[in-house]
Amino acid sequence: MERFRIVKIETCGMKGICSPVSIEFENQTLSSSIFNTQSIKAIYGANGSGKTSIITSLDVYKNVCFDSSYLYSYSATLKKLINKKTHKFSFSVYFVSERKKAFYHSIVLDASSDKPFIERESIGIITGRTINEGIKEVVRIENGKLVFYSETTKVGQDKYDSVVKDSINKLSEYRSVITLFTDKVFYINTTSIKGELMNNEVLSSLLKTYLFVNDIVVYLSAIDRHNETSWDSFAEYVAEQQKEFETKNVQDRLFYVSSSTTVPKKLFPWYEKQIEKTSQFIKLFKEQLIGIKIIKISNGDNYQCRLEMVYEDYIVDYEYESAGIKNLIRMFICLEHSSRGGIAFIDEMDVNINEINLERLFSYFMKYGKGQICVTIHNTSPMKILKGGKHSIDFISSSNGIVPWIKNGAKSPTVDFKEGMIPGIPFNVNDFDFISIFEEN
Repeated sequence: MERFRIVKIETCGMKGICSPVSIEFENQTLSSSIFNTQSIKAIYGANGSGKTSIITSLDVYKNVCFDSSYLYSYSATLKKLINKKTHKFSFSVYFVSERKKAFYHSIVLDASSDKPFIERESIGIITGRTINEGIKEVVRIENGKLVFYSETTKVGQDKYDSVVKDSINKLSEYRSVITLFTDKVFYINTTSIKGELMNNEVLSSLLKTYLFVNDIVVYLSAIDRHNETSWDSFAEYVAEQQKEFETKNVQDRLFYVSSSTTVPKKLFPWYEKQIEKTSQFIKLFKEQLIGIKIIKISNGDNYQCRLEMVYEDYIVDYEYESAGIKNLIRMFICLEHSSRGGIAFIDEMDVNINEINLERLFSYFMKYGKGQICVTIHNTSPMKILKGGKHSIDFISSSNGIVPWIKNGAKSPTVDFKEGMIPGIPFNVNDFDFISIFEEN
């Protein structure tokens, strides 16, 4: 399946972010050679600086693009997530495909009314050698109305324009244009993707954006995940996409593991293999583990599954396993997805993970990772590994400003960060500042 890389994202209006935040992941000059290099980014910042808000932005963006009922089903949640000053959430992404094509997608949600709706959505093709040299807009929708459409000039392709425009015009302001693919309004098989339909500029741009978003997985800790994705809601979709698109990674977004997981019987073989790979992964961190056992109970077309952690002398229910091991289990598919060439975003990757193991993970992705991974983190130990990469360390200030780390002689990002030498991140708390708080008067 075709791979993608994010070049830059811009976001504003998510949780505490009330000013635009721009994060660069690759050099601005577009080239397919970026797929031959590692792409790992760690975002550092003080508590409350907006690190989780950035990952939440990706989560909301993905949900809007893939779930046609998301803005209805989670309107109350979105109202609480979108910044109370801006009352709007905007997200833009510039990305490049392995086939040397670059695209742009932008969505603006308005949360000033009872239900957040899509105020504007735009998709374009990047025509220059850099993302700043020019974007050719192919589709723009405002308040549910098609206001711009790039008519095809190629003979024989105009017959598709009327179909696409008609489908877009039937969308409401509560549905992204990308959901036309999610809901299979456009039926496109593998042969058609490679064939004449790709000559239609609008349709091909929509398809590439759909495939790109499909390649993103997002991990938020349980405390920050306000709308859990269940197996049931995507079961039919997964089966259909496997058949139609031969997408090996489409199941990767079903990464949420809980005390009790509903697994469709037709997907159980995949789930079983996934748990076995997860077990091998966890053994690297806890060698006493013999394996992870699936306890399943039949319930119609599904199995109700729970996990047991099997050790030599005892068995522990997943629910009562240590927080660190549970955290590793839950983020495993994100890590695996990125290692194979996909795109993954992980919030607070270092929570409950031993510092040494954390360094080994970062070292693996720096040396062997094939995809793109972005994490938020507090532990400074991986900085010594990351500082040798390009675009690998970003700092976010208390005012949501992004400060990229640029290699400069013998300077150390760890020292600069801890000593408050990163602009906008003054770590000016001393040990004696806690005396008046913890000691009696």
